[in-house]
Formats: sequence, structure tokens, C-alpha cells
Amino acid sequence: MQGVNMKMLLFVLIQMMVHIGLAQELKPTYNKGGYTIEFKEKIKSNKADSSNICGQVFNVATNEKIVSAKIEIPCLSTSSNIEGEYYLYLKPSNSTFSNFIKVTAVGYQTVETDFFKTDSSDIEVNFYLSEDDRPLIQCVETINNLENKRK
Repeated sequence: MQGVNMKMLLFVLIQMMVHIGLAQELKPTYNKGGYTIEFKEKIKSNKADSSNICGQVFNVATNEKIVSAKIEIPCLSTSSNIEGEYYLYLKPSNSTFSNFIKVTAVGYQTVETDFFKTDSSDIEVNFYLSEDDRPLIQCVETINNLENKRK
């Protein structure tokens, strides 16, 4: 019986450390979501004056991967794949500017990074989105109602 209690206590402690560690690394935003950012060494095969931005999109509460999230920087966007992963390649002309990334997904609150310099380095940015408890607007019904009123 004591062995079971010790295992349960160890499990709870490990879970708390994981959540505390995640919370400490997460850069906060104006909602419950956030992001982590890590500047990495340049991959040798890439052009010297370009930048690569990659990462994953997660649900902050459950840590599940979010599929089809829209990842945007000015003039460029992509979507997360079935594994929640995304990849952006910045051409040399765009790679030396300060940029920010905005991530949106249906049913989740938007997360935006602070501005950061994309100075020809590879950057990993992982996003943690919080669920949006506001109801989704039924646009089709609204359009149909407007069309019926016109008749």
C-alpha cells in the first residue's frame, strides 16, 4: 500500500514539475495562451542570408496538437499540419527585419508574438493556444435571414 502511495505522490510531483516548467518558459500574451521562442544555429544547407521559422501549435490546457491553425507573418502565411507543425521560409529580402507571428485557429484565442529580429538564423516558435469560450457566429443563418427580409 505504501508503494502505491509513493508512486502516486511521485506521479503528482512529476506532473507539477512539468506544468511549472512549461509555465515558466511560456511567454505570456493578452490571453491564457502563449509561446516559446528559441533561436538556433543556422542549418548549413540553407542560404546564409535567409531564415527558417518552424514549430508546433498546441492546446495550452491539454497539450494536444492543433491542426489547421493559421500562422502568419507580414506578407506570408501557412497552416499547421496534422501533427500541429508548421514551417516558414523567409527569403533573404525579408530575413533581416523585425517580425512578429500571429496564430489563429477556429475555437481558440489568437496569439501574437512580440517583435523579434529574424537575422538569418533559424527560429523555433511553439504556440500554446487557449480555447475561446465565445460562441461561433452562424454566418450562413445570418445571410439567409437578411435575404429573406429583402423579399
